[in-house]
Amino acid sequence: RVKAIFTDHTLEHFYWEHDAPFLVWEFLRVIKPGGSIRLAVPDAEVYVKYYVQNVNDKAAEDFQASQRGFHGTPIDVMNSALRWKYHHFYYMYDEETLPLLLKEAGFVDIRGESYDQSYVEEFRTLDSEARQFGTLYTAGRKAA
Repeated sequence: RVKAIFTDHTLEHFYWEHDAPFLVWEFLRVIKPGGSIRLAVPDAEVYVKYYVQNVNDKAAEDFQASQRGFHGTPIDVMNSALRWKYHHFYYMYDEETLPLLLKEAGFVDIRGESYDQSYVEEFRTLDSEARQFGTLYTAGRKAA
Protein backbone atom coordinates (compact mmCIF):
# COMPACT_ATOMS: atom_id res chain seq x y z
CA ARG A 1 0.00 0.00 0.00
CA VAL A 2 1.07 3.57 -0.69
CA LYS A 3 0.91 6.73 1.39
CA ALA A 4 -0.18 9.06 -1.42
CA ILE A 5 -1.18 9.21 -5.08
CA PHE A 6 -0.77 12.18 -7.40
CA THR A 7 -1.94 12.37 -11.00
CA ASP A 8 -1.40 15.30 -13.35
CA HIS A 9 -3.61 15.56 -16.44
CA THR A 10 -4.33 11.85 -16.56
CA LEU A 11 -7.89 11.17 -15.44
CA GLU A 12 -9.47 13.03 -18.40
CA HIS A 13 -8.10 10.32 -20.70
CA PHE A 14 -10.43 7.72 -19.18
CA TYR A 15 -14.12 7.29 -19.93
CA TRP A 16 -16.42 8.55 -17.15
CA GLU A 17 -18.88 5.69 -17.44
CA HIS A 18 -16.60 2.90 -16.24
CA ASP A 19 -12.87 3.50 -16.61
CA ALA A 20 -12.53 6.61 -14.44
CA PRO A 21 -14.55 5.22 -11.50
CA PHE A 22 -12.64 1.94 -11.68
CA LEU A 23 -9.32 3.80 -11.65
CA VAL A 24 -10.33 5.94 -8.66
CA TRP A 25 -11.58 2.86 -6.79
CA GLU A 26 -8.20 1.26 -7.44
CA PHE A 27 -6.51 4.39 -6.06
CA LEU A 28 -8.60 4.00 -2.90
CA ARG A 29 -7.76 0.30 -2.67
CA VAL A 30 -3.99 0.79 -2.81
CA ILE A 31 -3.75 3.82 -0.52
CA LYS A 32 -3.06 3.17 3.15
CA PRO A 33 -5.77 4.23 5.60
CA GLY A 34 -5.31 7.96 6.19
CA GLY A 35 -3.39 8.27 2.89
CA SER A 36 -3.96 11.11 0.45
CA ILE A 37 -4.79 11.65 -3.20
CA ARG A 38 -4.41 14.73 -5.40
CA LEU A 39 -5.84 14.88 -8.90
CA ALA A 40 -4.98 17.61 -11.38
CA VAL A 41 -7.14 17.74 -14.50
CA PRO A 42 -7.99 20.34 -17.15
CA ASP A 43 -10.67 22.62 -15.72
CA ALA A 44 -13.72 22.49 -18.02
CA GLU A 45 -14.99 25.76 -16.58
CA VAL A 46 -11.97 27.63 -17.91
CA TYR A 47 -12.60 26.41 -21.45
CA VAL A 48 -16.31 27.19 -21.30
CA LYS A 49 -15.74 30.68 -19.87
CA TYR A 50 -13.12 31.38 -22.50
CA TYR A 51 -15.55 30.35 -25.23
CA VAL A 52 -18.64 32.11 -23.88
CA GLN A 53 -17.01 35.32 -22.71
CA ASN A 54 -14.25 35.61 -25.32
CA VAL A 55 -11.97 37.08 -22.66
CA ASN A 56 -9.25 39.40 -24.00
CA ASP A 57 -6.93 39.76 -21.03
CA LYS A 58 -3.40 38.43 -20.48
CA ALA A 59 -4.62 35.12 -19.03
CA ALA A 60 -6.80 34.54 -22.08
CA GLU A 61 -3.85 35.33 -24.38
CA ASP A 62 -1.66 32.85 -22.50
CA PHE A 63 -4.43 30.26 -22.66
CA GLN A 64 -4.90 30.81 -26.38
CA ALA A 65 -1.15 30.52 -26.97
CA SER A 66 -1.05 27.25 -25.06
CA GLN A 67 -3.47 25.57 -27.44
CA ARG A 68 -0.71 24.43 -29.78
CA GLY A 69 -1.18 25.85 -33.21
CA PHE A 70 -4.90 26.35 -33.56
CA HIS A 71 -6.08 29.69 -34.96
CA GLY A 72 -6.99 31.09 -31.57
CA THR A 73 -10.66 31.80 -32.10
CA PRO A 74 -12.76 30.73 -29.12
CA ILE A 75 -14.12 27.67 -30.94
CA ASP A 76 -10.59 26.73 -32.03
CA VAL A 77 -9.52 26.74 -28.39
CA MET A 78 -12.45 24.44 -27.54
CA ASN A 79 -11.59 22.12 -30.43
CA SER A 80 -7.96 22.11 -29.43
CA ALA A 81 -8.88 20.98 -25.95
CA LEU A 82 -11.41 18.38 -26.98
CA ARG A 83 -9.94 16.99 -30.17
CA TRP A 84 -6.21 17.70 -30.18
CA LYS A 85 -4.25 14.55 -30.92
CA TYR A 86 -7.25 12.33 -31.61
CA HIS A 87 -9.86 13.20 -29.00
CA HIS A 88 -7.65 14.42 -26.21
CA PHE A 89 -10.30 14.36 -23.48
CA TYR A 90 -12.74 11.56 -22.90
CA TYR A 91 -14.33 13.51 -20.07
CA MET A 92 -14.12 17.09 -18.79
CA TYR A 93 -14.28 17.82 -15.06
CA ASP A 94 -15.35 20.82 -13.04
CA GLU A 95 -15.36 21.78 -9.35
CA GLU A 96 -18.54 19.77 -8.77
CA THR A 97 -17.92 16.61 -10.81
CA LEU A 98 -14.35 15.72 -9.80
CA PRO A 99 -15.08 15.75 -6.05
CA LEU A 100 -18.21 13.69 -6.73
CA LEU A 101 -16.09 11.02 -8.42
CA LEU A 102 -13.80 10.86 -5.37
CA LYS A 103 -16.75 10.78 -2.96
CA GLU A 104 -18.48 7.97 -4.85
CA ALA A 105 -15.27 5.91 -4.66
CA GLY A 106 -15.14 6.37 -0.89
CA PHE A 107 -12.64 9.17 -0.34
CA VAL A 108 -13.27 11.65 2.49
CA ASP A 109 -12.15 15.20 3.33
CA ILE A 110 -12.38 16.12 -0.36
CA ARG A 111 -11.42 19.69 -1.16
CA GLY A 112 -10.40 21.91 -3.99
CA GLU A 113 -6.83 23.13 -3.89
CA SER A 114 -4.75 25.50 -5.97
CA TYR A 115 -1.43 25.40 -7.78
CA ASP A 116 1.44 24.45 -5.45
CA GLN A 117 -0.89 24.66 -2.43
CA SER A 118 -1.84 21.44 -0.69
CA TYR A 119 -2.47 20.18 2.81
CA VAL A 120 -0.02 17.37 1.97
CA GLU A 121 3.52 18.75 1.91
CA GLU A 122 4.78 16.22 -0.65
CA PHE A 123 2.20 17.40 -3.20
CA ARG A 124 3.25 21.08 -3.09
CA THR A 125 6.17 20.73 -5.48
CA LEU A 126 4.64 18.32 -8.01
CA ASP A 127 2.35 20.64 -9.97
CA SER A 128 3.37 21.55 -13.50
CA GLU A 129 4.02 25.28 -13.74
CA ALA A 130 3.25 25.20 -17.45
CA ARG A 131 -0.21 23.78 -16.71
CA GLN A 132 -1.21 25.89 -13.72
CA PHE A 133 -3.59 28.05 -15.75
CA GLY A 134 -6.61 25.97 -16.66
CA THR A 135 -5.98 23.16 -14.19
CA LEU A 136 -8.41 21.99 -11.53
CA TYR A 137 -6.77 20.57 -8.39
CA THR A 138 -8.76 18.32 -6.05
CA ALA A 139 -7.54 16.34 -3.04
CA GLY A 140 -8.94 13.84 -0.58
CA ARG A 141 -7.90 11.08 1.73
CA LYS A 142 -8.79 7.53 2.60
CA ALA A 143 -10.53 7.20 5.96
CA ALA A 144 -8.28 5.95 8.75
